[in-house]
Amino acid sequence: MAEMVPDLLHTRLCSAIQNRLLVEFEYHGLPRIAEPHDYGVVEENKAPKLLAYQIEGKSRSGTLPDWRFFEVPDIRQIRVLRKKFAGTRPVPSGKHKKWHRIFASVSLPGEGC
Repeated sequence: MAEMVPDLLHTRLCSAIQNRLLVEFEYHGLPRIAEPHDYGVVEENKAPKLLAYQIEGKSRSGTLPDWRFFEVPDIRQIRVLRKKFAGTRPVPSGKHKKWHRIFASVSLPGEGC
């Protein structure tokens, strides 16, 4: 499923998660800044997702800061920022999913990038 994601995007997400760095990107036409926490596949044969704690930018689905799932193929113009984040945060039960495959995570064992 990582093949659904351009190499540069895959590499930047992996690097940001491994180094606990904020990412800035555009998603569905809106600017976002977020802490990337988990990157992988939730459902087999579906597009990879990013579970991130969005801290700045805009969102159509609610207030900030908050947890968001992002379809990784829809992420545009990603930049890894030089600002670190602490790491794990409590994830509300509605956002905590069982991953089918996980490429990178700040708290779970991943397959590696």
